Amino acid sequence: MNISTSIQTIREHTIFVSPLNQDSIVLDLGANLGGFSIEMIRRFGCTCVAVEPSPNMFHQIPSHHRIQKLNLAVAGANRAVQFHISADPLGSSMIPNDHADYERVLSVTGRNLESLVKELDLFQIDLIKMDVEGAEIEILDACSDKFLQLIGQFSIEFHDFNQTISIKEVRRILERFEKLGFFVYRKSFSNYCDVLLINKATNEVSVVDLLFHRYLLRNILGLKRLFGKLWS
Repeated sequence: MNISTSIQTIREHTIFVSPLNQDSIVLDLGANLGGFSIEMIRRFGCTCVAVEPSPNMFHQIPSHHRIQKLNLAVAGANRAVQFHISADPLGSSMIPNDHADYERVLSVTGRNLESLVKELDLFQIDLIKMDVEGAEIEILDACSDKFLQLIGQFSIEFHDFNQTISIKEVRRILERFEKLGFFVYRKSFSNYCDVLLINKATNEVSVVDLLFHRYLLRNILGLKRLFGKLWS
C-alpha cells in the first residue's frame, strides 16, 4: 500500500491506515456518539476504547463487543473536572468558549491520560484519536516523553480554529512531537483542525513517501478543492 492511499480521513480525522488491523488498539478520546470507533471496527476490526464525558452522548454510543465505553474526561490530572454541556452536541467541553452556548455545567470524573492507560492495563496503543474541544494542550502537556513515544500515531483536532487555544500553543506541541520522532502531517492550510502524528519508530514508512504526502500531494488536493469551489 503506498503512502497516498495509506493516509486517509475517517470521520474527519486523518489516520495512517497501513499498520491497522484486528489486533490494533484505538483510544477514542471525545468519542461523542461513537461514530469513529464504529467505523474503525468496520474497516479494520480493531478494538476501541471510547471515552466520552457527556452523559447524553455516552449513553448513545452503540454497544459492541469490540468497544469499551468510559464515561469520563481525559484531563491533565486525576481530578474531578467541570464539563460544560452545550446546546450543540459537538460543542460540549472542559474548556469554556466565549462563542458557545452552554446549557449547564457538570462535575465529571477526570483522568490523566497516562494514568488511564495504566488503569486499563494497555500495553499497546496503535492510535489515539483526540477530539476534546480545546483540552488537548492540557492533556498532552501532562504526558511524559516516554509515554508519547509508545503510541503508534495520534490524530488530533486542535481547536485553534475557534480560538479555544492559540496557534502558538499548537506549534509548541507539534515541535515537541517532531523532536520525539514523529512525522507531522497537517491536512488543512488554514488551521490545525486535523493533524496526523506518525511515530516513525513504530511504523514502517519511508521519509521520502512522507515528504511527498506533506508537500506535494497535499498541495495537489488543496488546489483541486480550490478549483472545485471556483467552478461550482
